[in-house]
Amino acid sequence: MKLLFIFLLLLLNILQILCFQNYQGFRQRRQVDGSSNGSQIDLNITVPYIFSARLYPYGTSKDDKLVQVDPTAFNLQTPLKLLDHTYNSLFVHKDGFISLSGDGNAPIPLIAVYWTKIKTGKVYFRESFDSTILNVAQNEVNIQYRYGSEFRPTSVAIITWETSDGNTDGNVFQLALILGDSGCFAHIVYSKLTSNSDAVAGFTSDDETSTYFALPGSGTPAAIQLVEKSNIGIPGEWLFRIDSEQIYLCGAGFQGLECVDSCLPTQWYLDCSKQCHCADGNPCNTETGECPDAKCNPGWIGAPICNEDIDECAENANLCPTEQPDCVNTPGAYLCLCFEYDNSTNSCLGNADKGHPEAGKSATIAVPIMELNPRLPQRIQETTQKATTRRIRPTFAF
Repeated sequence: MKLLFIFLLLLLNILQILCFQNYQGFRQRRQVDGSSNGSQIDLNITVPYIFSARLYPYGTSKDDKLVQVDPTAFNLQTPLKLLDHTYNSLFVHKDGFISLSGDGNAPIPLIAVYWTKIKTGKVYFRESFDSTILNVAQNEVNIQYRYGSEFRPTSVAIITWETSDGNTDGNVFQLALILGDSGCFAHIVYSKLTSNSDAVAGFTSDDETSTYFALPGSGTPAAIQLVEKSNIGIPGEWLFRIDSEQIYLCGAGFQGLECVDSCLPTQWYLDCSKQCHCADGNPCNTETGECPDAKCNPGWIGAPICNEDIDECAENANLCPTEQPDCVNTPGAYLCLCFEYDNSTNSCLGNADKGHPEAGKSATIAVPIMELNPRLPQRIQETTQKATTRRIRPTFAF
């Protein structure tokens, strides 16, 4: 019995090495059926900490180039798209980040993987067109974002840091830029983190757009915990879509740091970042935003997504009563207010621009004080608070 137990342990270790160390194994798909709206199984909940962070193959044996000069510029055969901008080259810095400009004093835009002052170590770079690497990258993207055959990477730029502060074994982390015509993704892998000097991790655009996204703990002692966290269910691994106007963590229908929280009925798209307003409070399709039967909630148009607010005040000048004639549009509704109020007579002076029959007269209209409750057309619409992904501007400094 003891020999059988030892044999099983050895077999398990061999399988783990074959599947993950060489990066040949694929994660179980989150989607359990073939439909776009099928129920989801999130690896953070179902199989926590079974997997370990997996590095893409790297090193001189893989034809990687060593970074000798800090920074070193590399031309890309497939352009990199970051936050709505396109770049044909990048600069690899030994201190754990890449920049997309040659300005050494202000190296932005940039992607900080684990930016901290580094004493010794090696940094590797290559742009891979190997079919195995491309298949692995495509699989990772499709598990998280479910693009299927719509996304196929053209190349993967792999940058690997092996660093040391002189006192510990050092850190090993990697950035794989998954580059394609229809999208670009950043796959960050923290294989080993043993030291931290308030390392910075995140993305920043140029000065004009000033878009920032920081990973949890960035710039603090908690940054070392990035090796234990994930948004794709494997501790130490992070995947982001980076080519659009903002950084996206989650596929359609999910939100939150770990991508385990479902969208609200009025939300859809990546990170639940877009809005819909369907009739009777029904949820819309999380990938397309379409409402059931293309029917909108009162106060909204733009079917089938129903994301355009009706300006009731502009459509009907006599919408509000003469007691409170000033109409103010609100999302999906409107308010009737009194902008000119006479405290001595407790009356509203009215608004001549609204076209009310009594408005503009010198005499005041006696009116009791009324609560400012939104008026919803026809029926009451359930109000939900818009959830947003937290964006933190990191301070990049040594």
